[in-house]
Amino acid sequence: MANEKSAYTLVDIGTFLAYKGKLDLVSLVDEGDIMLNVYAVIAVNPERHPHANIGMTNNFINFLMSNETQQMIGEYGVEKYKRPLFYPAANGKCEVIGCPTFEECAKPV
Repeated sequence: MANEKSAYTLVDIGTFLAYKGKLDLVSLVDEGDIMLNVYAVIAVNPERHPHANIGMTNNFINFLMSNETQQMIGEYGVEKYKRPLFYPAANGKCEVIGCPTFEECAKPV
């Protein structure tokens, strides 16, 4: 709709790049902490949610925080778009302004 109305829109970089060339929109701002879109994972409290499979939850969290998965996250989009779509933070190597520090990220469970 923003394209048809020649309007401004706020969109994540992956969506913008996927539609680039199909729309007349141009990126005005694409970096800086104002554009940071943090994804996080957190386990529910097993005392409040006894039906939750906390073991599987912890396995999933550990999978996401593993070095291998963090590398895959950081490389995602590079081949197709020539730039990463996500910046992993759990490995402590995120250098994007505003990215949480390793100490601010949850520790593996």
